[in-house]
Amino acid sequence: MQFKGFSKKTLEYLHNVRENDSKVWYEEHREDYKKYVRQPFEDLIEDLSPVVREIDPQIITRPSKCLSRIYRDSRYTKDKHLYRDTAWLVFHRPAEHMLEGPGFFAEIMREGTRYGMGAFSYTPKEMASMRNYISENPDLFYEAVAPIEAGGLRVVGESYKRMPSGLSERAKELGLEKWYAFKFFYISSPILPHESFFSPGIVNEISEKYRLLAPFYRLLIEIAQYRASDEPLPPKNTIESFEW
Repeated sequence: MQFKGFSKKTLEYLHNVRENDSKVWYEEHREDYKKYVRQPFEDLIEDLSPVVREIDPQIITRPSKCLSRIYRDSRYTKDKHLYRDTAWLVFHRPAEHMLEGPGFFAEIMREGTRYGMGAFSYTPKEMASMRNYISENPDLFYEAVAPIEAGGLRVVGESYKRMPSGLSERAKELGLEKWYAFKFFYISSPILPHESFFSPGIVNEISEKYRLLAPFYRLLIEIAQYRASDEPLPPKNTIESFEW
């Protein structure tokens, strides 16, 4: 195991780079960034890589492609800070196979830490594809999502004020209205104290939750692939019959 944990120095650096918010300060403390932010994240990426490749061999695990940048593109936002006070990793497929998500993440924020899986940048068309699947294959969808909240993870998102039409009776029986109404969503651990990422043991915890999310991740990839090919989703007896 490479990951030795983050530290209070990590938090101090992320706070100070944002507060000082100058290229001069950043250059003077570049080595602190490498030591307290980038290197621990690269070690965490290395230790989590076998798990995510087990889930999907096409997932990118190269640190330069997984780790967030410390500097911000502030051209199109009201927040004109040059540097972030957060840092995160994201495991996802290469851009040409990305299909707008999904991906696994772990993040250090101002208020704490968290990890999970996001359906990043899903468009209305992609969410419509998921709704079609829910209505046509409610039992398979339920099989994939039932372990999520039972496993201590939270489903977070924004929903339509009015339920979209087309939800099947079987989907209603299984209580899938929440999923059917989402405009977008992501799945996350509760916000954890910063100290939870100070221990190498967090690798095992994150790995366990990524594996719990694997059936739903694979289902989202499957839905996206058939949507991209304009082929109807084939009937199946189990999610695990999908070929990787």
